[in-house]
Amino acid sequence: MNAQKVNETGKPGPRLRLRVLETTDLHMHVLPYDYFSDRPVDHFGLTLCARLIESLRNGPDLCLLFDNGDFLQGNPLADWIERNFKVGKDAPHPVIKAMNALEYDAGTLGNHDFNYGLGYLRATIAGAGFPIVSANLCTTQANDATNDVTVVPPWTILDRTCVGTDGTQYPIRIGVIGFAPPQTAVWERVAVAGALSSRDIVESAQTYVPIIRAQGADLVVALAHTGLGSGPHVPGSENAAAALAAVPGIDLVLAGHTQNVFPMAEGQADAPVDPAAGTLHGTPAVMAGFHGSHVGVIDLVLDLDPDGWSISQQQARTIPVTTVIGDAPNQTEAAVRRCIEDAHAGVVADSRQPVGRTTRALHSQFARVGPSTALAATAQALINYTLKALKGLPEAGLPLVAAVSPSRCGGQGGPDNYVDIATGPLIRRHAAELYLYTNSISILEMDGAGILAWLETSARQFLQITPGMSDQPLLDETVPGYMIDILYGLRYTIDPSRPPGQGRVSGVTLPNGRALTTEDRVILITNSYRASGGGGYPMAGQGRPVIEDMTALQDIILAHFQSGPVQADLSHPWTFVPLPGTSAWFDTGRGAIGHLHVFTDGPRVYDIGSVDSGFHRFRLDF
Repeated sequence: MNAQKVNETGKPGPRLRLRVLETTDLHMHVLPYDYFSDRPVDHFGLTLCARLIESLRNGPDLCLLFDNGDFLQGNPLADWIERNFKVGKDAPHPVIKAMNALEYDAGTLGNHDFNYGLGYLRATIAGAGFPIVSANLCTTQANDATNDVTVVPPWTILDRTCVGTDGTQYPIRIGVIGFAPPQTAVWERVAVAGALSSRDIVESAQTYVPIIRAQGADLVVALAHTGLGSGPHVPGSENAAAALAAVPGIDLVLAGHTQNVFPMAEGQADAPVDPAAGTLHGTPAVMAGFHGSHVGVIDLVLDLDPDGWSISQQQARTIPVTTVIGDAPNQTEAAVRRCIEDAHAGVVADSRQPVGRTTRALHSQFARVGPSTALAATAQALINYTLKALKGLPEAGLPLVAAVSPSRCGGQGGPDNYVDIATGPLIRRHAAELYLYTNSISILEMDGAGILAWLETSARQFLQITPGMSDQPLLDETVPGYMIDILYGLRYTIDPSRPPGQGRVSGVTLPNGRALTTEDRVILITNSYRASGGGGYPMAGQGRPVIEDMTALQDIILAHFQSGPVQADLSHPWTFVPLPGTSAWFDTGRGAIGHLHVFTDGPRVYDIGSVDSGFHRFRLDF
């Protein structure tokens, strides 16, 4: 750290201690409650953040609180509020009321904040008592970025006055600019009726940051709803926080979107990213997990010299909300809780309404390696819907294939992040358990070449294993469940001993048993996010939309529940190729032991035991 600057008399100059706090990717998790499993939790939620934030505000000369986007959508509470609440400036959305109670200084938008459409988003943020900014998302794109019509103002300046360490009151101007993945305009094309366009994150920063500085900002904070990224910046990159940190004039980067934690104890520094120091190109940065699991903290010491305030000391860290478990609730937490209690009671009552029955337990513990009745039931719901939707259309005779993702299969969500619905009654929340998101259905006509590319992309979830070796890791945990598709209606094999993307998938047959050729025409049922290429599926853009409406997949699943007993198929579209003398291990949820019977064909799976992370480990013999 730098020594404190001195003035011409040799005495220490004026100094401020500034603390910047971040929440990100809340996804409507205001209370510490898991609406998918209908139970309280103790490791996430904005109310727990509030308990922590109140204590963090004590000490610095100035403390600022920012939200980094994806606050509006993400659980059944969000969906229930969208259906049942009229929101606006005079009737703030419950999450906005909670953020107002926490006295946020500013926020930005994430890609999921557009899931309910532009009209709903605008009505929601109209109730915010703090500025919301985003520089690279616009409704009208001009030749020059400064003439774009952005969804919200691209930047703002916060004028604050605080008492420095010398007891003197000083003004300080904090510039705040926001960014989101440029892919948002594509991912949310259906939700926003094509009314959104975007620019590259770094390009937008290079345009606006000099303007903010020219307006007298002493510091510039980038609210960057984007992952860290690595390597040289490629225009249009989804994850560009590291490249953004190198833009002259940006002093702090608050990152998000990928739902990781930064700084982190593990990980080696590469050229731009230092995970231990919490810097990107030397610029302090944080990423505070997701669902209110952490609060990001950047502490700065600012010294005043003839050119204005400058950073002489910096420290970035993230604090998990579990550190305040056991502490007594404080006034800030109570104020936030009051904003959401009525909506919480409403959605809990609604989620418990009976809607049908299932003849077989619906589970996802083995969805990444074998049969999953939860995915099979989801696929059947989509196929039934599509059969009706295609009636009378020329495409009705084409083979039907449903692409379904194991979204609830552990990962960052932890060892309880699995579907496990017992045989018997189905209630409304179970539809959200099977499909978490608000995406609508997309029905595409694809050729066989596109289908094969789709399958190869999905097979990247496996690490390359060595034939003849025992007990090697199988799953690539950097590939989250929502980026994996199982294609129901096909039959195929996967060879994880081959490198990803290099012929792992073979023996692909159509529903009629005939081998798939590159020229075949197939109806692929997917969601609006995937149809836009989201999750790393650019081949989706080669498909021809046959039906693309606003019917939500959750509603399709709910209707399937209501149409009669759910009879999920235990068969699975794919299997591993035999690799004699080879085994690998994988971790899954603790409830998996009760579903080992699903492995009736193909590889044998054995229980190894629990591991320190809370997951349960199994061995798979090829």
